[in-house]
Amino acid sequence: MNILKSLVLIVSLLMSKSLYAQDSLSSTVDTLEIVEVTTKRIQQRNTGSYLIVTNKIRNKHFNALSMLKEFPSVRYNPINEQIKINGTSGIAFQINGLDKSSEEIKNIPVNAIKGVEIINQVDGLHLVEGVRYVVNIILKEDYHGFDLFARNFLIMSPTGNNGKDIVACEQPSLSMQYRSSRWDVNATAVYGRFDWNYPVLAVKEYDNKIMKSLDYSPSNPNQLTTRNEFAYRIAADYRINNNNIISFNALYNPFKYREKTVNYFKNDNGDDIGILEDIESDTKEHNIKISLGYKTKFFDNWSLGVYSGLNYVFKDNMNCADGTTSVYEQSKKYSFSKLNTQYTGIKKCKLEFGATYISNFYKTSQSLISAKIHSNRYNIYAFGTYNPSDSWCLRVGLAGIGIHSANEKRFNFQPTIKLNFTSPNENLKFDFGYVNTPNYPKLYQLSEATYKTDRVITHQGNPNLKAQTSLHQFSGTIAFHDIALHSEIEYNRNGISNYYYQNSNGNYILSYENARFFSNSTILSYSLDLSSKFNLEAGIGFCHNSVSNNNFHKKSKTRFIGNAVLNYYNEKKAFSVSLEYSKDKQSMCLLQGIKETGQDLCNLTIQKVWLKGRLRGQFIYALPIHWGLSSWQHEQVDAGFYKTKQSLNLKTYDNMFFLRLSYQIHKGKKTRILTDSGIYDDETKQGRNLIGHE
Repeated sequence: MNILKSLVLIVSLLMSKSLYAQDSLSSTVDTLEIVEVTTKRIQQRNTGSYLIVTNKIRNKHFNALSMLKEFPSVRYNPINEQIKINGTSGIAFQINGLDKSSEEIKNIPVNAIKGVEIINQVDGLHLVEGVRYVVNIILKEDYHGFDLFARNFLIMSPTGNNGKDIVACEQPSLSMQYRSSRWDVNATAVYGRFDWNYPVLAVKEYDNKIMKSLDYSPSNPNQLTTRNEFAYRIAADYRINNNNIISFNALYNPFKYREKTVNYFKNDNGDDIGILEDIESDTKEHNIKISLGYKTKFFDNWSLGVYSGLNYVFKDNMNCADGTTSVYEQSKKYSFSKLNTQYTGIKKCKLEFGATYISNFYKTSQSLISAKIHSNRYNIYAFGTYNPSDSWCLRVGLAGIGIHSANEKRFNFQPTIKLNFTSPNENLKFDFGYVNTPNYPKLYQLSEATYKTDRVITHQGNPNLKAQTSLHQFSGTIAFHDIALHSEIEYNRNGISNYYYQNSNGNYILSYENARFFSNSTILSYSLDLSSKFNLEAGIGFCHNSVSNNNFHKKSKTRFIGNAVLNYYNEKKAFSVSLEYSKDKQSMCLLQGIKETGQDLCNLTIQKVWLKGRLRGQFIYALPIHWGLSSWQHEQVDAGFYKTKQSLNLKTYDNMFFLRLSYQIHKGKKTRILTDSGIYDDETKQGRNLIGHE
């Protein structure tokens, strides 16, 4: 009632003043010295899918990507800045609804961010590309001007666990952002040098010999890698008006990569047998990407997006093993065109139609041999979303996917269904879904170029692999308050596995074969606020996978995973500390062996903000703690005629530290920050973003 009375008072005063002036402009007008307007403000709550970015959150995180830690469903790795949502990395990123790369997300000024949302009902264009979730960064409308950032990422091993290279990584970058009412421009230049050295123990058995490598250690590694890389990126969005936006993206990424592995072998009795295995590879690559997009809204209920792009990759490769050198060139020419249309004119419904066309041209040249692989892919899809209430959402769709290549011409249908429920108070949520996603072989899996990987093994791709396979994904999540249970099942009857065989000349060949893959991961996660400064996050679960085909018996492996993170944040000093204990090593079954990925790690993260947010620092220390954690990462092969086991000593990460620094210069429009300690009404879902709603 106070609001209504105040508004009536203001309108009455304005109307009376206007009428009085019309009667007699020369008459004396009384001036009202003070008008006090009272209103009620609503405190917005963060939910499981939307994060309201406050100054506290801005000072708590290093960049927009690390802000995703605030979501219970998100797992953020501070070392490599990788994101997983409910255990999957099938994630796309957007800024104000426009697709962007994760690098562009990291370059956003945190002061420009209004909110972050995770979209699990992604549009059809993303679904047919295997994207499960979209992270959309929402910017403030009144944040304009230039931002210049100088950043550096440093990795050091001061205790000698990286061999002679104390500095394992140095990655300085310079980026510029410009934002106005019409333009959004992001330009970045990055240089990176990486000198990673690994102690890898090898056991090999072939030709009636059993050989073990010397005991290499973190201080005496035998696998040396060097990578020099540049990345130049520019992205620009131009708003013609509120309904029309043009976007442009370009990337040039040249790099050089060198790897050298040396093994001195002894026999099974420990005697030196004088066999030296010296393997070296050298790669030079140029990667160019260009894309253009246009989004428009018309007839009130229609929206249209049109996108087109090119990707060129050129690679020069050299491999040398046991005195045999192979030199070959590879290239990829990739182009795409995409169209997406949405209609929202039906009450509680949204319809979506679209199509994509992709052309892929691979070429491999080696000596007098030239192999070419050309494929055309197209996709036509239709999706419908039905919201009978604020709590329920049903999404169904069907895509028709075709592929034309020299080896295969086929067309199949890929259905999708997702069901979501959120209780009115948002304490209970669940979603279930089925997605059928196309998978395609990689260039190295198809390339017929040959090179030796050790003294006896020759690598050669298989151009007869299935040109396109279907990955069936079933997922379900149930969340109650801060507890969530997520399970996911994946099945691909034509996945790709390493395959060792002897050719007609008796040579040992490493190639690839299609195989049936099955996996299931189930994770129970929990988040608890211990106090105003302390928070605990924990998760426990398991990963199971298996593989088989007509020529091999089924192999399966189950591994338990888990993590616990204790967070501390001092808002007054803009200082945060996180202690993480993680068991994240997983096993992937192959037709003739097992390959482990990920690692177990215990690390400490410290972050501080200075100069009102202009200077940010993040320090990560890999603690030399291995209680209950695995110290080895294995890769095993058993092909009968050839057996090998390679073990990476994960203690090479002990005492490493990772340092990120970022300094920002802003010039442009600044917004006032109001400090308000008033008591607000709690926000409800129905009244969100409404002022004075009762």
